[in-house]
Amino acid sequence: MELLEIISDALNVVKRLKEINNTYRLFYNKKTKKYTLYQIKNELLPKMYCLTFPFNQIDERMIEYTLKSEVQNRKAILEEIEKSNALLLKKEQKQFLEKLEIQNASKRNS
Repeated sequence: MELLEIISDALNVVKRLKEINNTYRLFYNKKTKKYTLYQIKNELLPKMYCLTFPFNQIDERMIEYTLKSEVQNRKAILEEIEKSNALLLKKEQKQFLEKLEIQNASKRNS
């Protein structure tokens, strides 16, 4: 995969993408002829793929598409967190009830 980083552009799309998230980097994939967005936290960590733009040129739609993608990802992450929290709560409630039953049983046997 041959990626060419886009450092600047006439419409300041690259700059505005970095304003959304300063770890965002825009690349052009020479093989697929598509623009892709990656996150680069630092030089030691590998690039993290974010999305591929369905546009053939750099323009304002990239900003809107990125923002929309971020919102969708946040919703999915929040749903996952809520499911995980619900499972933990059920587990804690079950453990509490088991402890309560053990305490009641020991009191009856005393």
